[in-house]
Amino acid sequence: MHLVANAIAERDNTLALLPAGTGNDFARQFNYSKAQWRAAVFSDKISSIDLGKVDGHWFVNVAGIGFNAHVMNNLGQTKRLGKLSYTYAGLMSLFTAKLIRYHSNTWPEQGMMLLLANGKHFGAGLTPAPMACLDDGQLELLWFTPQTHWQRVILFVNMLLKRHMGTRNVHHGRIAELYIAQEGYDIEADGEIVGRTPATITCCRRALNIKKAPL
Repeated sequence: MHLVANAIAERDNTLALLPAGTGNDFARQFNYSKAQWRAAVFSDKISSIDLGKVDGHWFVNVAGIGFNAHVMNNLGQTKRLGKLSYTYAGLMSLFTAKLIRYHSNTWPEQGMMLLLANGKHFGAGLTPAPMACLDDGQLELLWFTPQTHWQRVILFVNMLLKRHMGTRNVHHGRIAELYIAQEGYDIEADGEIVGRTPATITCCRRALNIKKAPL
């Protein structure tokens, strides 16, 4: 879907999605049954959704720097485990990913991961951005700042249980555009490494047409 979105964004084409991937994270937020997804392929109902953009590269779901990029760089060796590959790679990366810096006037400068979320889910079922909306013209900004390995483990467990929002090491905002000035960090988006910082990440309103299941 990431590749198709980059081919047809801001065009008149309409995308029909039939989830068949390992994680299917973008599809999860629609709560469709398999029958509804099949019906959506032939549906006349169309919805326009937002897309994120990393400089000139589109993304559908979630982009970020830090821990998530580190996981993607390590994932190739463990994908044979299917959905468990993401959990396994995430757990291993808790102890090896380096802290990154993100300058904010109100939040800690050093942290584990910065996410810009158009969709709610990533990592084969984790829900880092439960308040994300696909058509509001904004991205959810989440800055995760655990400083020790133990704090990282606690955060990971809280995210698995969907209890991380509001905890002291999770900082939340909403943005239409963000410039990341720090240099040299890989940028991960939709499970792909798409560039390096410095970079500008933007939300583009209703840039992709997608078919919806009939009522």
